[in-house]
Amino acid sequence: MGEGVKKPPFLKSIREPEVYKPLLILMGMFAFQQLTGIFVVVVYAVQISQEAGVTIDPFMSAIMIGVGRVATTVLLGIILEKWGRRRSGLVSALGMCICMFVLAGYRWSSWLQLIPYLPIIAIIAFIILSTFGLYTLPFFMISELFPQKVRGAASGLTV
Repeated sequence: MGEGVKKPPFLKSIREPEVYKPLLILMGMFAFQQLTGIFVVVVYAVQISQEAGVTIDPFMSAIMIGVGRVATTVLLGIILEKWGRRRSGLVSALGMCICMFVLAGYRWSSWLQLIPYLPIIAIIAFIILSTFGLYTLPFFMISELFPQKVRGAASGLTV
């Protein structure tokens, strides 16, 4: 039985442009993803909506958030195929920004408070829009950008 193709050491391969460029790009994408607060909002969505004054049942709020995430994930393949990665990421980032401004403005604007479930709508929209781009794109891009010879080590380092 013959041996497989020997992979060069990762530290040697990282000096190659086809490795370090995607590594820097993806590390930037993951850093930006963390700075948007996606994971915080997903984990604390029910508490955030309660703090904003929504009187909806917390379990119903969690169910609506979960259904929104599942539905978006199912549609994600179709959307990425039609829109492409760039448009999906831009729509996601702009939409998430608008949702957070609406959520923040809800506390200070009396006319926004006339809409009773606006905070939970903004949170669910934020989560759905994040799933369209910034929440999932970096993970998709790992398999697309790294060469096969360094994919395992580079994706581990990136994430």
